[in-house]
Amino acid sequence: MKIDDVVDAAPVHMFCGAWGTIAAGLFASPDNVAIAYGTGSCGLFFQCNGNGIWQFLANLVFVLAVTVWTAIFALAIFALLHVVGRLRVSLETERIGLDMVEHGGAAYEMSTVRTREPRSPSVFNEIFGREEVHENKAARA
Repeated sequence: MKIDDVVDAAPVHMFCGAWGTIAAGLFASPDNVAIAYGTGSCGLFFQCNGNGIWQFLANLVFVLAVTVWTAIFALAIFALLHVVGRLRVSLETERIGLDMVEHGGAAYEMSTVRTREPRSPSVFNEIFGREEVHENKAARA
């Protein structure tokens, strides 16, 4: 999967949220569940009334349902954005830099940032799976 996730939203929100839901199905004490929900349920590691396995399975099903729902709606939204041409910025905007185009200035003071030699196009293709375009393909044909 080639995901551009510069703020780590997937690990923070998806994986940690899934773990929090699953952990509740494992570690929920009968006293805390009774205080919060007024039920006699508990997590899998507590032997309260035999419902621990069902609570854990319910939490797993919930994580699966949220994951499927999110994937379906994200796919629909991204597909729609792709069809109308709004999913990506132009290659020219990528070359110039989105901060420069959108805000009229650089996001960082680049004189204090160390730079390295530019990567060869073959490395670019391996990483991003697409051709680095420096000119109009139609003009070359």
